[in-house]
Amino acid sequence: MILGLTGSIASGKTTVSIFFTSLGITVIDADILSRELSYNHEIIDKLLSSFGYSILTKTNELNRKALREIAFSSPHNLKILNSIMHPKIISSFEKIKKEHLNDSILVFDIPLLFELNLEYLCDKILLIYTDEATQIKRIIERDQCTYEIAKKILESQAPLENKLLKSDYSIDNSKTKSDLKFQFNKVYQKLLTK
Repeated sequence: MILGLTGSIASGKTTVSIFFTSLGITVIDADILSRELSYNHEIIDKLLSSFGYSILTKTNELNRKALREIAFSSPHNLKILNSIMHPKIISSFEKIKKEHLNDSILVFDIPLLFELNLEYLCDKILLIYTDEATQIKRIIERDQCTYEIAKKILESQAPLENKLLKSDYSIDNSKTKSDLKFQFNKVYQKLLTK
């Protein structure tokens, strides 16, 4: 079974991924795939021709923070970034799915699962969510970005109501970590009976 793990940025997916990993379940993380792709020369060349050399560090490595700020400065820039990165990420997930058809549970951690219409990759979908104020606070702290950038990132993602309707399971991560773990265990037990 392939379980799609999703939720808006800073909702708690990483913590839930760690819960799965601690149970010996493989988690394939879209953010990690994206980071790996950012070392691909073809991808870097496309990013440079689209956004210029300000997205590089002094040592000529990709400055992900600078790239994020440029990408979220306008819908046009975000569309360009997505057109470069998303096809490669999607083809990576499709390849991994073919290689792991017989796994009892394999988790695909894909933040933009619904936005990219990737439901077809998954047998079941688990949505992690929390309130917007918590998300914005976490984004600013984690990414050292402005409130405006954090808000734009959230606005670029599908509304929570739509995600809830399309998910098989959901966990509200607006309380404590122990509450999150309790809800996770309930969902995991359900997954084992499928």
